[in-house]
Parts: sequence; C-alpha cells; structure tokens
Amino acid sequence: MNKFPITPDGFLNPYIAALVAQMIALWLRQYLNDWRWRDILLLLLCITVQLCAAAASSHLNTSEELFSVIWLGFIGASVATFGYETIVNLLGILNGGPRATMKLRAKLGLHWREERW
Repeated sequence: MNKFPITPDGFLNPYIAALVAQMIALWLRQYLNDWRWRDILLLLLCITVQLCAAAASSHLNTSEELFSVIWLGFIGASVATFGYETIVNLLGILNGGPRATMKLRAKLGLHWREERW
C-alpha cells in the first residue's frame, strides 16, 4: 500500500479502517473534552464511515457484507482506542507521558520511596 485510498472500495480494508479510526480519534481528542463519551463516539463514527463506504461502493447487498462492514468499523475503533491506551500506559511505566508513575504519585501526595511495613 503506497497511497491512501480515495475511493469507497479502498476503505473496506482492516488496515485502512484502523488508520481512519486513528484519524477520527485524534480529532475527537482535540475537540471533545469529555473523555467519557469519546470511545463510544469513535466506535459509532467508525462504523458510520465504513457503512457509508460500503453503501457508496454497493457492498451492502447481503447480510454477510453488512456484518463485515460493521465488524471493520469495530476493528478500526478497537485498534485506535486500545493502541493509544497501550502506548500511553507503556510510556507511564517508563515515567513518561501523562500517566507517568512519578507524576501520579506526586498528584496523590506520595513520596518517591515509601517505607514498606
């Protein structure tokens, strides 16, 4: 794959579904402050994009095609959501990013080294 698809048929691919979901997730993180609704909105938008692409390329003729299109949207949203969470958690373990162990302990008022009883 050497270019981003611009036709509806090109969007019906798990890799492209994940890439589109990541792009949507970045927009949602930028403009939607309430984090509680971001992931479910991402899921709905990803499924909607896949349904629109399938409808535009006339791939919604059978129930199997409808299922695969909805599944592609779900896969894309899952990769975007859990891929981001994994990266942020790994950075936190390495004391970087928003979930850094040192920052979290400082917010909680805990010292770097606490004596264990």
